[in-house]
Amino acid sequence: GPSGIGYCIHSSEGQIIEQGGEFIGFATSRVAEYMAMRKGIDRALELGYKSARFISDSLMVVNQLNGVFHIKNQDIIPIYNDILKTIENFDAVSFTHVPRSENYIADHEANAAIDKILKK
Repeated sequence: GPSGIGYCIHSSEGQIIEQGGEFIGFATSRVAEYMAMRKGIDRALELGYKSARFISDSLMVVNQLNGVFHIKNQDIIPIYNDILKTIENFDAVSFTHVPRSENYIADHEANAAIDKILKK
């Protein structure tokens, strides 16, 4: 269905540096979760970060990026491979799962991006 992505970048002290979201068209939730992760990674690099902890409320994404689970969905593999190549530009990265209630800013940004398009 209609899909949006959201991200929020925090400093090591917890201050919000940047947040945003965008409508990505019609996609599965799995594709949207990966595209959101890729957007956050890209923005962190563009902002000059060399180490980062990436947080997602998608346990599947976190486990796949941590090498715990293998990817079977062909729609995700190109995004996954792009992420693996991009994170080579960091000195250190980690992927951590949090409940959706702790990822509310990114979740809000994704929903707002969808609402902005659908409510026109």
